[in-house]
Amino acid sequence: MKYKNNAALWVKKDKSGKAYFSFKADRDIKAGESFNFFKNDKGGVETRPDYKSYEKIEDTNDIVTEPTSESVAEDLPF
Repeated sequence: MKYKNNAALWVKKDKSGKAYFSFKADRDIKAGESFNFFKNDKGGVETRPDYKSYEKIEDTNDIVTEPTSESVAEDLPF
């Protein structure tokens, strides 16, 4: 199973010191879609996002497809 970065979120402060969220999506967002954010290990780099969202990507090797009659006929030795 692989994961792809979906979105990033930063916690910032305005001039008066009130916290707000800054959000950047890496793809189009559909109406009603929700995201789960996970705390990001910034590794000492303050410009990295505070939280990240990930999307599961299915491995193509795990997908089993039904053989077609054409592919079976091509594999026959006669």
